Amino acid sequence: MTDKQVISDYTQKLAAAAQDVNAEALEKALAALREVCARRGRIFVMGNGGSAAIADHLAADFEKNAFPNGPRPRILSLSSQAAKILAYGNDIAFEGVFSEQLKGQGDKDDVAVVVSSSGNSPNIVRAVEMAKSLGMTVIGLSGFSGGKLKEMSDISLHFECPMYEMTEDLHSMVCHLFVVGVREGGA
Repeated sequence: MTDKQVISDYTQKLAAAAQDVNAEALEKALAALREVCARRGRIFVMGNGGSAAIADHLAADFEKNAFPNGPRPRILSLSSQAAKILAYGNDIAFEGVFSEQLKGQGDKDDVAVVVSSSGNSPNIVRAVEMAKSLGMTVIGLSGFSGGKLKEMSDISLHFECPMYEMTEDLHSMVCHLFVVGVREGGA
């Protein structure tokens, strides 16, 4: 395949997949995010690898840009807590690096935004279980077949996409829609 064909194929598939975003689920996610911010609840975001970078990016953009003239939302990326991740990974198990953080900080009616291409990483599944046991709303972003995350999420934003790069592009798009949608929408 030529470079031109690779570029054309990728961008066409990405555009088509972006059009398939579940608008109803996205509207529910925006409503949940607006509501938790309005009552000064907390939003926890998490993911592994590229999904961790997406979680960190969401936390930064959302805190800075969702309410530029109002009180900053309370959002934290659990993926960026290196000391905690290493402590829990070493002392308990890597499967608990997010669930243990939620156990210590999460409250009923907080929101967990969980990003995972496969939806099956053991630490992601445990985090969702913990979030649900605490009474949190879980917004799950998944790709491929969606895995357990798709089934366990209260609000699932799933893209049936078999490619990590494209799945991560789509998850980044959704996270940007969270920021823009909360800032501009809701009327």
